[in-house]
Amino acid sequence: MKGKAETYAGDAAWKEWFKLCSVPRCGGKHASALANQVRSAMFAQLGRFGFPPDAVEGDDPVMFFDNFFMAKGTRDPNKPLKSYLWHKKGDGDIGIFVCGTLFSAKCGRIHDIVREWIASVKGWKPHSLVGADGQRHLQWESAATEDDVRELAGGFVYRACSALDRAVMHRYAAEMLDAVALKMKVEKRKVAFLLNAVARGTPTSSPEVLAALGVKKSQAQKIKEKCMKEVEKFFAGKDVDTSDVELAKAIIAVCETAAGKEI
Repeated sequence: MKGKAETYAGDAAWKEWFKLCSVPRCGGKHASALANQVRSAMFAQLGRFGFPPDAVEGDDPVMFFDNFFMAKGTRDPNKPLKSYLWHKKGDGDIGIFVCGTLFSAKCGRIHDIVREWIASVKGWKPHSLVGADGQRHLQWESAATEDDVRELAGGFVYRACSALDRAVMHRYAAEMLDAVALKMKVEKRKVAFLLNAVARGTPTSSPEVLAALGVKKSQAQKIKEKCMKEVEKFFAGKDVDTSDVELAKAIIAVCETAAGKEI
């Protein structure tokens, strides 16, 4: 279809993504096609900003893309950005909407996503300056160091960290999931699903959460409360800031894998 990128994942794939807000949780073929389009768009925009692929130190563009839409809101702080965009789309062509509103090289949401991606990984901030040609250009300022700590929207803390630091966060997240499942005597995949639902703001009363846990509404809320207490206990003895965005990303990634597509 005219106006769509060659890497367009397809209407069905994007409709599934808008329901789940997670590329990995979409069906096999859909997940692969979506990942290819997201990865292609992210790295293309990275290049437009003047950065080579290795500037993001191997960070996963697909995970950041999903996390961006989970964390961001718009005029209504309780409405996820993806829902707001879907509402704006109305009955229009989803392919034109995705390739235009989301991924347009001129004015797509991809600009905002990749700016935050660079800031998350490098700690660099963009500044719009008028160049010698009279046109506005982005100039990047590397303001962060390994010890830099900044507060981000949503209560998270950004701390410029190395690949080693991120590996430690991922290990903590995996150990936490094992420990909490053992303490609660609940299958790890069910705990992972619950934590993933909590991270996405999905209420415990939702049909998918109740089905995954195999309990009623009142029981689901109690399980959630107990689960969150066990998470707090686990991290209480660790030298880590539980509001750190890198830790949040690691927990989501671990839970995505452990929950499994069958749930």
